[in-house]
Amino acid sequence: MSNLDQLVVVLSRSYSTGLCVVRSLGAAGYTIDVVASATNAGDSDYLGKSRYVRNHVEVLTKKVSGNIDEDLINALLAYKGQCDKKPVLISTDDYTSSVMDMNRTILEEIFIMPGITDGQAGSLKHHMDKSVQGEIARRVGILTPEEWVVSLREDEITIPDDVIYPCYVKPLESSLGYKTEMAKCDDKESLSKHLYWMKERFTERSVLVQRFLEIDEEIDMEGICLDQEIILPGIVWKRVVAQRDKGVPLEGLMFPVEKLGDFTDKIKDFLREFHYFGMFDLGFNIVGKDIYFNELNVRSGGTNFVYFGSGVNLPDIFVK
Repeated sequence: MSNLDQLVVVLSRSYSTGLCVVRSLGAAGYTIDVVASATNAGDSDYLGKSRYVRNHVEVLTKKVSGNIDEDLINALLAYKGQCDKKPVLISTDDYTSSVMDMNRTILEEIFIMPGITDGQAGSLKHHMDKSVQGEIARRVGILTPEEWVVSLREDEITIPDDVIYPCYVKPLESSLGYKTEMAKCDDKESLSKHLYWMKERFTERSVLVQRFLEIDEEIDMEGICLDQEIILPGIVWKRVVAQRDKGVPLEGLMFPVEKLGDFTDKIKDFLREFHYFGMFDLGFNIVGKDIYFNELNVRSGGTNFVYFGSGVNLPDIFVK
């Protein structure tokens, strides 16, 4: 059977990750449609102009967080009854992944899609919470920095007395904030100022405060979870990291996953705890001789095309 017989719908914001997935799938010969969520008209045109894309639908929205996006869902519902067999739906960013997951009940009638095995609507989004991820990491013996969850919902923000300074602030879920909101705070005064600034941008959320780590190096890895079967093809050892879009690798070296030795077993134990079916992007920070968990993205990540260039087509493996 030709891969052209299988339709894959790529769900994306106007980020490069979507194009990486499109190119990987296109090289494998799949029929590809793109449904893109964009802030301004034309933001996702570069996706639609790919030679691999059959159809491109751009849905305009100012939203970058939340669970309700009727226009985006309607663009996906348009596939109902249009295909002889279910298309595969792949989301490539946190916002569209969140919308997809919260509307899982109606979308699973149409698509084969990533998610938590036997999970309900919201199960995947629950596991996008960094405090949930940190708890799982500690349970399998992976180091995490001390952390505190602080609510921005009250008029007066309450900062726990035992916060260790300097600290680092980040959105609790990537879909509920921005990379530009990540910040180092040296004392309680600077932490309070930053939290109230975040509150002005988006009140209805909580944020994660962690002990600040003097990071020596960063590692990124992408792969596939098939519930308890974990595919780990390699790791990217970051050499240059973006400062505005914090953590995004600009340059790095690729190594076999065996470079991490026995730590690989802890990574697999960690991923099995999620009972996840889909592509993932996983990050760790190295401090001295210690390896600390950073975050798990339950979707394809920004280094996807590095794996493709190294001979591993992760989107093709996932679709198969």
